[in-house]
Amino acid sequence: MIIKIFSTKGGATSAVNYFLSKKDHKGNLREVKPEILRGDAQYTKDLDGLTKKYAHQIVSGVISFRDNETLTPEQKEKLLDDFEDTFIGSEMKEKVNSFFVEHYDKGNLEIHFVINRVAIMENGKHKHFNPFPPGHEKLANSFVALKNEEYGFEQIEEKAILKTKYTGAERKAIRSGKHNFENLNTKLELDKAMREMVKSGEVKNREELIDILKSSGHTLSRIGDDYISIKNDNGRNMRFRGGIYAHNDGKDYQDIINLFKEKSKTKTYCRKTTLHTYHEELSKRVSFNSKRYQVSDHPLGYKPLPAVKVDNRPSPISNQKVSDSKIEFEPHSIPANKNLSTSNASPVMRSSAQERLSDALAELANARTPSETAKAQKAVSIAKALVQRENAENKLRLDRSYEATTPKLH
Repeated sequence: MIIKIFSTKGGATSAVNYFLSKKDHKGNLREVKPEILRGDAQYTKDLDGLTKKYAHQIVSGVISFRDNETLTPEQKEKLLDDFEDTFIGSEMKEKVNSFFVEHYDKGNLEIHFVINRVAIMENGKHKHFNPFPPGHEKLANSFVALKNEEYGFEQIEEKAILKTKYTGAERKAIRSGKHNFENLNTKLELDKAMREMVKSGEVKNREELIDILKSSGHTLSRIGDDYISIKNDNGRNMRFRGGIYAHNDGKDYQDIINLFKEKSKTKTYCRKTTLHTYHEELSKRVSFNSKRYQVSDHPLGYKPLPAVKVDNRPSPISNQKVSDSKIEFEPHSIPANKNLSTSNASPVMRSSAQERLSDALAELANARTPSETAKAQKAVSIAKALVQRENAENKLRLDRSYEATTPKLH
């Protein structure tokens, strides 16, 4: 399992339409119909009206699994709960909308998601919100590692070194084969030629690479720590970032490759280290959200349990069993109320969302003009999404309450 964030411009409408489309990005008919796992498609698209003033309106990405990695419906629900708690926040997810769609058209499970980059506050105002800000990789990587351990999946290992970095838009254009990037084909051909020279040993380091580029007639417009920009005839410079184009502390390419291979042999997954990174990065996120959005959010932690090997081979749903080894996210910083007995406590069933839906439906029934109808329909969509979320939260509270009150058998 891995998490990929797409480079996305524009609002949620195009992303949602693509996720629910009968055709894939190549225009081929999907073999398996997309399935909405959580969220409201229309409400997600309606929020474009609030985010249109932002340079970045949404975060779009995918939770992707290998062909042999499968989840039960219960595991999917738990994954989405933990995903929202980690990247949005236990309190912030009441204010931030997310939408999840399941795809199987590539032969493996993919859960695509759209998160509107806006937090709707109690006073009716809204603020920009970014669930995957710069530097999110540490939190995301530790979350993925913990989840892979929970499900008994193999940990993700980096298998490539000195790999050229392309933007999300460029990678999408390369995959599709159809694009309007004027220099992309030239950039790909030149990059391939340079990497072949490095692979053959003809070019040993970046200094020699720069000399080769200059001697072959290329004009370098700028050289940075992790990139080299080359002038092009049409006036638009081509920037080659990362990999062989980075400074790499002045080391020869072969030395970098050898060091990478040596580290790969000794690098193993460590639960203790991963948990420490997860808690540390999550605390930073929670602290920022608490100050910016004035929420009483608190760090959610991972409760380590003995690792249990999970059989994730496909089998009938009725025969599948959720593993006892799972990530438990629980509050750490809120002191316990001594007057409350955990074993006798019942989850609080809120009805505010249902009341809001009733009011919205009444408003729709009494609408007399097209403007009033449109306004009421939007209110109904929002209320339905809130009811859906509230029902899921109440189910989770019931499950946890049941676990707390069920005696353990020895």
